[in-house]
Amino acid sequence: RNVSGTIRQRNLIQRISPTGQTNQYIWGSSSAIEQCITDIALQSNQFVYITGSMHNGGNGYDAFAGRVTNSTIRPSWEVYPSPGSSRGDFGRAIVYGADGVYIASEWSGGSGGVWLTRYDTSGAIIWQTLCPSSAPEFNYVHDLGQDDSHIYAVGSTGEEYWEWDRESDKADGIILKVCKDSGVVDQSWRFGTTSNDIASSIFVGSDY
Repeated sequence: RNVSGTIRQRNLIQRISPTGQTNQYIWGSSSAIEQCITDIALQSNQFVYITGSMHNGGNGYDAFAGRVTNSTIRPSWEVYPSPGSSRGDFGRAIVYGADGVYIASEWSGGSGGVWLTRYDTSGAIIWQTLCPSSAPEFNYVHDLGQDDSHIYAVGSTGEEYWEWDRESDKADGIILKVCKDSGVVDQSWRFGTTSNDIASSIFVGSDY
């Protein structure tokens, strides 16, 4: 909506029952310039977890994540998985597991990278890992997957999602395998051709 000449964007979270009954909530401050939810995860029928980004009032964005009670569609907590920077941090992907909530967010501070953060279900940080400090260059994250012991993060090494207009910044696709208990990157795969390559999504099966 437009308020006093300023575009202000918030998020409508809507729950629709099988019978068509609707329950909804508008997430975000009415004073925020721009907010965007980019991914959602479900914990049984109890809670919904979201992640995204919001304009910080300066020249950049802050990543955020939160938990919404499924029955009432009302928030129960909100956290900020990246330390913040002057340019922009973006929450991109979230998954829920029996041992916690995992969030991947891009960070433009320092040399840039991707923060992988594990929270418990009350919103407290269990561990946080910055890649590429513990892995090959990793600047853009698009999706998360999981098995019983690991989180898998996929994305690219480029500074932007699409970079074929800048040959010097050719992007390679990348997949990280991260231990759920410690946050340590156990294994990584990087692939690329002479153009731009991006790992955009992942599905983890029982044996592949």
